[in-house]
Amino acid sequence: MSDAHRIAVAAARGAAAAVEASRGRLNDLNVYPVPDGDTGSNLADTARELATGLEAAPAEGPAAVAAAAKRAVLMGASGNSGAILSQIVGGFADVAGAAAEIDSHVLARALRSATDAAYRPVQQPIEGTMLTVIREMAETAEGLAGDDLDAVLDAVLEAGAESVARTQGMLAVLRDAGVVDAGAAGLVEFCRGAVAGARGEHIQAPLEAIERPLSFEAVHQEESLFRYCTSFLLEGDGIDRDRLEAELLAMGDCLLVVGEAPMCRVHLHTDDPGAALSQAVAMGSLDRVAIANMHEQTRRREERLSAAPTLVALPGGRAHAGGLTAENTAVVLDSTADLAHPEREHANWRMVPLTVRFGEEQFEDWRGIEPAEFYRRLRNGGPHPQTAAPSPGAYLRAFEALSDYAHIIVLPVSSKVSGSVQAARIAAEDPAAGGRVTVLDGLTVSVGTAMLADGVQRLLEAGTTVEEVTAWVESARERLRLVIYVDSLEYLRRGGRISRTRELAGNVVGLRPLLTLRDGELALYRRVLGGRRRALREFDRFLCDNSPPDAEVRVALAHGADPAGAEVVAAAVRRLRPRARIERVSELGAVVGTHGGPGTLGLLVLAER
Repeated sequence: MSDAHRIAVAAARGAAAAVEASRGRLNDLNVYPVPDGDTGSNLADTARELATGLEAAPAEGPAAVAAAAKRAVLMGASGNSGAILSQIVGGFADVAGAAAEIDSHVLARALRSATDAAYRPVQQPIEGTMLTVIREMAETAEGLAGDDLDAVLDAVLEAGAESVARTQGMLAVLRDAGVVDAGAAGLVEFCRGAVAGARGEHIQAPLEAIERPLSFEAVHQEESLFRYCTSFLLEGDGIDRDRLEAELLAMGDCLLVVGEAPMCRVHLHTDDPGAALSQAVAMGSLDRVAIANMHEQTRRREERLSAAPTLVALPGGRAHAGGLTAENTAVVLDSTADLAHPEREHANWRMVPLTVRFGEEQFEDWRGIEPAEFYRRLRNGGPHPQTAAPSPGAYLRAFEALSDYAHIIVLPVSSKVSGSVQAARIAAEDPAAGGRVTVLDGLTVSVGTAMLADGVQRLLEAGTTVEEVTAWVESARERLRLVIYVDSLEYLRRGGRISRTRELAGNVVGLRPLLTLRDGELALYRRVLGGRRRALREFDRFLCDNSPPDAEVRVALAHGADPAGAEVVAAAVRRLRPRARIERVSELGAVVGTHGGPGTLGLLVLAER
């Protein structure tokens, strides 16, 4: 990977992390141009697609990296705000990709190019939006061109934040609601995260949760004149942008057509999405079509905000000068531990859910969608689900609810596969957390996390310290051994883990990968020829290799809608290692199940020292 590619990927990852952490807050702020509450989601999805596309691109050199960034962000642009962000990124990349190195002069030219690109496709530019913020950031950079690059970047970010604050007074709808523009705020978070990522800094993203309730006017807004937010990617050499814009303008409002032939991204609010798609398909092929009912989105936003909690300073829990016990210490897991109700197992356990999205529908893992419904949807096809880590605000709300505990131990899913650890750490460092939270990266997933939590609970019940808990988790995660069988390669393919060609080849010859975790990341354990029966024989070998017959061994099993398969593995454990204790048999929830699908089986072994 070239230096240009490495820096671009780091910046894109930082931008995506910062916007994702603010997703909920930006959704809550979204009252313009319509109060559909999706600006944060659209910006976060667009930023994620940019980062993912750049990571996968075989780009070497600034020009190739810039081209890869433009394509990735245009293809992944979601909603009105995402479409504008794609133009900002594209305009910036045009200048940055042509430069041998980035200094403050290049930065100023790149921001001006980004501004021009953002304004160009907008039929009626409105100040007090993302357009205003990118323009004022460019003006700041131009005024400081020639100064130290880091100092100019800091000044540009500060100018962006000040510009966001002024948006409230620039649009009547924002002024009446008492909020700033959501897209503008999201753009600054994107830029702030990109700068932090490029510098290699830890991203201190703001909390998702609101500090005070939004006003009645901010919650209850007038619906859009049109019902459906319609967006799609149009590809073809015959695209006539002027004619397409003229035809679509007659069908609705909030029209944006960004990009040029052979690829354009289109966004439109209309009552007849089908007619809009029919007009477009005459010029090329359609992809990534998304249609959302904005009136329904507005209703859901009002319901959510009307009942939204208010963050308050945490009281710090019960004063306790001694060690950690089950009475004074809470254990917080995220939903990938695959425990539906951890508080029913132990009074001091809680769960923070990740989210899973089917198209425009979003659910909280385990709370909003049970495994049976999830696997039914997965088998029925449609858009492959996407998953997202909790926000720092979600963790802080959990800490607030545990204010009666003097200490909190957090055990999220491996940091190598999710941003859940980072979100927990951001929340733990917030002053409102009272300095009473310890976040431990277990470098495992599902029943592996649950087994670590079991071990922590045993220590708490005996009386322990933070240092002893930390040392035990670090030791145990080195002794955890996990093997995973997937019954179908379809879900790995749909999730982008393997290509369609490799899926078909595997299905034809009965080839299946057995997976494992290495240093917290999914890795190939071995490939098995012969399908499920042969794979389960490999489970037997794995068990024997990782559990000495005379050692104390704890075992856990996980399955994706396959209790019968889990029982086959359990019977093999009882036969081969009669001294082993099968401590957990869990069904994989929506987030973990997204990647393996139904029929997935997992065997975890934890040998005592």
